[in-house]
Amino acid sequence: VQALTWFRDERSSFDAAINGIVRDLSRNPDRDKIAQDLRDNIHAVPAWMYPLVETITRRIAEDQTEGAPEPERAKGDHAEDVH
Repeated sequence: VQALTWFRDERSSFDAAINGIVRDLSRNPDRDKIAQDLRDNIHAVPAWMYPLVETITRRIAEDQTEGAPEPERAKGDHAEDVH
């Protein structure tokens, strides 16, 4: 997240930077702890980063929700009419 300061003057690069951060964190087994740390310590980053950090933590949560198996499908159900 600190690397975002490099992009401060080139705001057109924020989307690519955020996408990369979210992609990397989504693969990290400690992503929940990292996201919580970002939320808990948002005051430690410059104010102009607040919306970026909020976007990152929101997208990490969304990625987890989308990637979670559906409870009824996770129990070993199989697709119907597939032979």
